[in-house]
Amino acid sequence: MKDLKLILASTSPYRKELLERLGIPFVTEKPLFDEESHKSSTPDARPIEVCRELAMGKAASLKDLYPDAWVIGSDQALDLDGKMLGKKPDFESALAQLLKLNGKAHHLITSVCLYKFNERPIEFQNISTITLKNNSKELLERYLQLDAPYDCAGCYKMESHGMALVQDIQCSDSTSIMGLPLIELGRKLEKLGFDLLQNS
Repeated sequence: MKDLKLILASTSPYRKELLERLGIPFVTEKPLFDEESHKSSTPDARPIEVCRELAMGKAASLKDLYPDAWVIGSDQALDLDGKMLGKKPDFESALAQLLKLNGKAHHLITSVCLYKFNERPIEFQNISTITLKNNSKELLERYLQLDAPYDCAGCYKMESHGMALVQDIQCSDSTSIMGLPLIELGRKLEKLGFDLLQNS
């Protein structure tokens, strides 16, 4: 369908690069949604629910700007023993979080919402289980200096040097770890009428 429009509600360069792999024309737009305020208002919510609500909030926030388009909202949350861990703004706080994750298995949740005004939202989630090695503090410090992953949930980048910290990954879609599960997203977009690989 030639009149279908697609918007990515994100300023993340990682998600933009991922969505480009599907070969569908799209526009990126910063979501008009205060995710930090939402997180602080639901401190006791389960990570999987917070992640779902943030993806929905981002997508729905652009309904007035793009009423005729399908908008993709996505969010990631890291669940360690039922507690949500997120981005950290600096070296010291990121190091403390990596030390907390060291030698442990945790869940990386990626939530996606496809939203269009007057249509039923389409939501799905992908959960990966990641186990970090018992890394030395010195290795973690070297890693942070290399990647500066302060914009990533968990404070590591699997698409870069973060793989050096990992003992095991169990996932159904490796792109989910980077921020957008393309296998399921591609299927959903095809069902909506989008043609894949138009831009290839």
